[in-house]
Amino acid sequence: MKTVSVTIFIACLLGASHLFAREISQDTLPDNHLLFVLQRIDSSFVGASEYLEGFEVSVDLPREFMHRDVSDDDLLSVIGSENVTGVFRYPNGKTTPIEYDIVDHRGKDDVYMKTRQGYFLWESLRIDNDTLEFVIDWWYCPPATEADIRIIEMAESLLADSSKWNREDDRQCEDDIETDNWSLFCSLKHASITVTGEYNHHNTAMQAVRAEIDSMIPGNEFQHPLMDFNNSTTTGHTDILQVLDRAKSKIKQQIE
Repeated sequence: MKTVSVTIFIACLLGASHLFAREISQDTLPDNHLLFVLQRIDSSFVGASEYLEGFEVSVDLPREFMHRDVSDDDLLSVIGSENVTGVFRYPNGKTTPIEYDIVDHRGKDDVYMKTRQGYFLWESLRIDNDTLEFVIDWWYCPPATEADIRIIEMAESLLADSSKWNREDDRQCEDDIETDNWSLFCSLKHASITVTGEYNHHNTAMQAVRAEIDSMIPGNEFQHPLMDFNNSTTTGHTDILQVLDRAKSKIKQQIE
């Protein structure tokens, strides 16, 4: 099985380059980009990325497209006007829903794939006969907004008192809420839901904090950066506040 190096050179802070090439090849893409190839089945496209063996993605179009050819523009139009959904299927057979939407990304309409694992932008789109190809930036997040600053400020407030810092994060946040003891991850998750009304695992605020963790500890092998940094024996309460403050400063710079 091929693997992907999921590096956090966060596109939302450094500026992602848009991919316009009609011919798409995984070999020519950055490590943080994945090519998906889907085949037409009736009115749906179903397929996967060769770098994510066993995972499957679908795009389910309205039934009227069953016997119609579909172009790039057709797909963008129907996603923009209809409730287009799909399914993300795991190797063990479990599924999670996908919602597709159109987002104005640097002056161009692009597809936004919303899943419980995060929100992913299609950096490229190509339909050739009955084959749909698209590329996602694994670490894409939307442009920074004032809401991202409010998320980090709320997390800072929750973590301001060292006695309320939960040093043993398990990424299950119900007990953090009940006890008013917060890990870095749970403070950001709770703040994200409070400020925006929803949780996006790859929102700009959380991505900015992940980027700062990578900057502070180059070459770390954290599997879950927010949890692992929080739980590290070398991390102190001042480090938690520092990484939030640095991330907030970067977001303010981006907005400016």
